[in-house]
Amino acid sequence: MNSIPLFVDRRGAAIAVGLGLLLAGAAITLSLLRFYTLSNDNFDIGFYVRVIWGMAHGDRMHPILCAHELGLHFMPILWLFVPLSYVLPLAPTLLVANALALGACVPLLYRLARQMTGRASLALLPAVAFVLHPSTLQLGSREFHPGNLALPLLIAAFCALHAGRFRRMLLLLGAACLAREDVALVAAGAGAIFAMEHGQRWKGLLLAGAAMIWFLGYTLVIQPHFLPANGSLQAHFPHFGGTTADIAVYLITHPIVLVQTLFQKEDILYGAALLCSVAALPLLRARWLLAVAGPFLINAISAFPGSSDLRSHYVALLLPGLFCGATAGLARMAQTVAWKRTTAAVAFVFAVVAMHALYGATPASRSWNAASFAMDREEGILRWYGELLKEQPEWRVSAPAALLNHIAERRSIYSPAFAHPAPDAVVVDIRQQQWNGIDPQRWFAPMEREIAATLADPDMALWKDNPPWRLYIRKKGGGKARLAEVSPGVIPDTAVVQPAQPEGIVELVAAEGHLKPAREPFSGRYAQRITLFLDLYWRARQPLPDDLLIKAVVEGSNKTHVRWLLPTSGVRPTGTWQKGELILDRQRMTSPGGWPLDALRVTVQFATRDGASWPPGSRPVVIRWHGHDGLPDKRPTP
Repeated sequence: MNSIPLFVDRRGAAIAVGLGLLLAGAAITLSLLRFYTLSNDNFDIGFYVRVIWGMAHGDRMHPILCAHELGLHFMPILWLFVPLSYVLPLAPTLLVANALALGACVPLLYRLARQMTGRASLALLPAVAFVLHPSTLQLGSREFHPGNLALPLLIAAFCALHAGRFRRMLLLLGAACLAREDVALVAAGAGAIFAMEHGQRWKGLLLAGAAMIWFLGYTLVIQPHFLPANGSLQAHFPHFGGTTADIAVYLITHPIVLVQTLFQKEDILYGAALLCSVAALPLLRARWLLAVAGPFLINAISAFPGSSDLRSHYVALLLPGLFCGATAGLARMAQTVAWKRTTAAVAFVFAVVAMHALYGATPASRSWNAASFAMDREEGILRWYGELLKEQPEWRVSAPAALLNHIAERRSIYSPAFAHPAPDAVVVDIRQQQWNGIDPQRWFAPMEREIAATLADPDMALWKDNPPWRLYIRKKGGGKARLAEVSPGVIPDTAVVQPAQPEGIVELVAAEGHLKPAREPFSGRYAQRITLFLDLYWRARQPLPDDLLIKAVVEGSNKTHVRWLLPTSGVRPTGTWQKGELILDRQRMTSPGGWPLDALRVTVQFATRDGASWPPGSRPVVIRWHGHDGLPDKRPTP
């Protein structure tokens, strides 16, 4: 280190600080663009905003999961934002803090690399690699997690570890563990590395043991008393148990299952991608991978989508150990002959650039999408709804994540992905029902049950209707007209009476249908842009189960479409149909191109949630048409 002139070191440090500011500035800009254009549908921003709001207002129960804050994560670091919550909007404040934490990692990495390699030029490589790593700007531009705030503390702790300053390392690791409980797994790895690096085994092993005791103490003793009925443990480890103790016991008693899980193809590729992103340099100083092992194991055995994705927030706690290990590997190569040192540096640069091009979050990346930072009509509608809901801070609101992030500073917010008490306002995405038609199980997902419960509530009135969004509010009797429409009492003259079906439990009494061009002016291209609207009139001859679906098969122009429909779109579940009551069921689906209407063959049949016909052995009913299609009397050009 002494052989390098001082001005070179200062220049390198200035470059590292500049890179850190560049990263922080880019993350602030992109994250706020996503936020204010409502293009960010990340659930966690609103989630943690509500945690901090609850801390500031003495309400530690989180309404989304109906659980105490201690049952979610151990995150006292969020108390730092409580004073700010009284004067600043929380969501943008968290995004800025998240970006600054990532930016602070860059000069700290340079400092560590400078200590390890003794060369300012080589020391800049890890700093540049961190800025360009696929995970970094994804973390900075998309979301907020308290674990991200621990990253600069962990890298600073690794600087102290390398310098052999145990007390400083201990203080920094202790502060980092206040971000989340799983940071203790990184601290345990750091203790083990200290024991091997400096020969002071009792100190390092004592630290590793204390960190593991803290992690297990929280997850096995404290957290189980506050766990939500359906939280992250159930989402990540549904096959292993509902608590950390259940998961640990299962994996210990089923070691073969653990090995099989760790050696699945996607987990092997995940580990390979992590190593390739830093040119596999940590393998040259493999002890540093101990700081990665704990979080990696959790991600590898998790069944939650995205937990093994290089661009997800689940990789955050892997980054300090991964980059410090890469820096240590680079330092080892720096001690060899010049051509090996150069080869390692070139490989590092190539890996960083290649991974950034494939998975990064800048215009130089293949996955870049400028539309993610712009507001279109759909986001504009949500923003308008958000302004309306902000005027009613006492309302209990259920909304999609992109809107929830803007209105989370209130006592009661709900996500349609989780069960919750009856809200005062619900924002519904009506496109969901179009997607659900391809799979009967989708109708029974929590989000769909939310929509059905809203439509079936006689006190939920439609306030705003701006496709694809609808805003329902609680107003006494506001939904009675919607429910009354389902029970018309008489069959209109325009409907075609269907042939009698005396043997069935539920009978299709009459039907009416028409075709309309969808989302484009009339052009005659019926095969591509036609929607089939169906009015089905049912009459039950006896009580029905509550979770029946309708299987509709539409054939025309040598094409067949199969769709699974929810009767009355959930306004009147089949279990509420009275014996002999006439039920109007309005449905819509894509026509496969039949022209005119009487050229289509449509069959309908009740089915269970697993797709089996109901009642067993029943046959589909062929709908009889009158032939009117609702379009101009013009045939398509051959």
